Amino acid sequence: MMTNETLKLVLLWPRDAPKWNAGTPKQYRLNRVFEEMAVLGIEPEPALYADDIVDQVRAQLLACDGVLVWVDPLFNGRNRTGLDAMLRDCRC
Repeated sequence: MMTNETLKLVLLWPRDAPKWNAGTPKQYRLNRVFEEMAVLGIEPEPALYADDIVDQVRAQLLACDGVLVWVDPLFNGRNRTGLDAMLRDCRC
């Protein structure tokens, strides 16, 4: 069922991913995804994930309608244990 309400979709990636962070949305690596979502009437919002700010990111996800996640589980020898637990809690 469609409504007139704008959907908010968070695009989430690691805070320390090389070449993924930017000062403005036009500079984000996923800027075209942001643009196309806006054309479709979806409000895109960036979220930069790190284990030390999991509560902050969880709060952001709980205020959205969905999330697209770009996280390499092996980046810099880490795993997605904390991220996966947070995503299960949010059920976006």
